[in-house]
Amino acid sequence: FLVDEFDTGHTSLGTSLNLMLANGYYDFVNGERVTAHPDFRVIVTGNTYGQGGSPEFAGTNKVNGATLDRFVKYEVVVDEKLERSIVTGIDATIGKLVHDIVKKIRANGYRHNLRVFVTPRASIHITRGVLAGLTVSEAVTDKLLTGLPSDQQLKLLEGVSL
Repeated sequence: FLVDEFDTGHTSLGTSLNLMLANGYYDFVNGERVTAHPDFRVIVTGNTYGQGGSPEFAGTNKVNGATLDRFVKYEVVVDEKLERSIVTGIDATIGKLVHDIVKKIRANGYRHNLRVFVTPRASIHITRGVLAGLTVSEAVTDKLLTGLPSDQQLKLLEGVSL
């Protein structure tokens, strides 16, 4: 069972989930009790490790410690091979160019410890933006740079040719 964006859900979801995991069953409001299959697993995704809202993740909730204790935390890193495959599937030439640029920008963000998100969505949106008539520079600016302070923009673009 996958609960996506768990840290944006209502707090009662965590309570219900705790009861289900602790007891091995769930009682629905209609009186039906469903017992978990022995192979039943729950996966929750989120952006904050349950710590609640931040400037980057406004609207997220702090997750109850009892709920957090029921899960093992894994950070999922970008699969750049998959990302490249997706964007070159949109357009081989533009996708390769964009992916190379996005990888450098992502690496610069990590290296400078910047709180920016350079996800596969960036590669996809920039590729589609170029196909729609934007220059690479315009598409990169639109997706990744707009709204960032100029010093962060310069750090992200170190060694990047647009």
